[in-house]
Amino acid sequence: MAVVTCRSATPRPDGARRSGSGRRRATGNVDRRLMMGRFRVDEGCFDLQGAWQDRSITMLVPAGLPQGVNLVLTRDQLPPGAGLQDHLARQMMSMRRDLTGLTVLADSETRLDGRSAHLLEFRWANRSVPLYQMLLIVVDGDRLLNFTATAPGQLADQPVRQALWQAISSFTFAAEQAPE
Repeated sequence: MAVVTCRSATPRPDGARRSGSGRRRATGNVDRRLMMGRFRVDEGCFDLQGAWQDRSITMLVPAGLPQGVNLVLTRDQLPPGAGLQDHLARQMMSMRRDLTGLTVLADSETRLDGRSAHLLEFRWANRSVPLYQMLLIVVDGDRLLNFTATAPGQLADQPVRQALWQAISSFTFAAEQAPE
């Protein structure tokens, strides 16, 4: 994978730092939820003006595993005053309402790169097609990172489940960097 270096087309606002991924992190009195400025992706950079929020989705598909196996990372804003347990309660209510034939296989606290996280493993049917999913949720400041691994079938066989768990558990958080 190539390293992307981007030139800044406009001056940076005061009080902001960049995360290791190039996404802006606010300091001081700046609301991080609406702060973007320079936004880096593998292919290049955006120099965003005004208020933007990172709601990007990253989907990874492993080579050599059955069709339909994937790992998706989504980002959500954590409401002010809410914590991981509040989000989990809302998530479980939503899953029970929306996922046909939901069976929870595992529901446990864990850690991801030294941070508290929560792991759910479950199966359900999407239009009569059985799916196995593993969902790991971790707090990152005022955001939630949701890692969702999916495999077709009632329960992923052990090599598939192990490959999905290894991918999720290999995640490391980017270190803060000084402003450019």
